[in-house]
Amino acid sequence: MLEHEKTFRSVADRWFELSSGWSLEKLNAYRGDRKGKWSDRTAGNWTVSHGPWSPVHSADVLMSLEHDIFPAIGDLPITVIKAPKLLNVLQKVEKRGAIETAQRLRQRCEGVFAYGIGVGLCEANPAAGLRANLTDRPKARKQPDHRL
Repeated sequence: MLEHEKTFRSVADRWFELSSGWSLEKLNAYRGDRKGKWSDRTAGNWTVSHGPWSPVHSADVLMSLEHDIFPAIGDLPITVIKAPKLLNVLQKVEKRGAIETAQRLRQRCEGVFAYGIGVGLCEANPAAGLRANLTDRPKARKQPDHRL
């Protein structure tokens, strides 16, 4: 595969490897274990500067991207993914009531594109400007003090 033909999924794989501390071998083994359970597709993760994640968090990030992002844009070349397409995917997540999940997915996609820019696979980050287009996270309510 030529560098300019890298898909969002392949860039997310490399990003996941660098940021989660999982090797590609471990990632492939995970995929094999998950076939038929979740998805046999690959993963993406948070930025390299955050260091290795715990196994639980790594698996959570992996599954969220496999479940919501890869079916829609995982096979597209990373250079052709534009903000409206990504926004459409995130709004579908919001419509099912998963507002916080949509925000987290946007952050994770932003990290994948930032990695892609850093290694020269793409020139723009379509996820960067989408925060204002998504529903704000619900405000946390103060819980009553049960010590009274």
